[in-house]
Amino acid sequence: MKDVVRIAEKDADRAGMYALLHSCHLSTMGLFSPNSIYVVALRDDAVIGACGLELDGAAALLRSLAVDPSARATGLSTRLIAMLIDHARNEGVRRLFTFSKDTGDYFVHKGWRDLPLAEAVPQIENTAQVRHYHVVGWYADERALCIEM
Repeated sequence: MKDVVRIAEKDADRAGMYALLHSCHLSTMGLFSPNSIYVVALRDDAVIGACGLELDGAAALLRSLAVDPSARATGLSTRLIAMLIDHARNEGVRRLFTFSKDTGDYFVHKGWRDLPLAEAVPQIENTAQVRHYHVVGWYADERALCIEM
């Protein structure tokens, strides 16, 4: 069966998304927060990929990109991100940001650029992930990346 990529359904996909994000050591804080949308990749009804988008006016935060090891190097990350980029454009987003501790080079290879956290954060201040980081603290090795839409 071919992998299916679609908008996540909160109730139907929640457990699979939580399990995948936990297995990839990613935070589930703020999952399905207001002004967010998630996409999932399914194989035989199991979540094998996920990615989210938190909207904040003309900017947005791409977050929680996770792909099961069995589906890596198949272009699945690219498909998940492309679906959210299309959604962001339809919502009028002009700049898309992401944070990374260890996958930043992947994004740079895809055309994203590094920028200081101090420049990125004010543009996406109203996202659940940024609000959470303000409370619990930022990772010392956090990397901010951006792409113009």
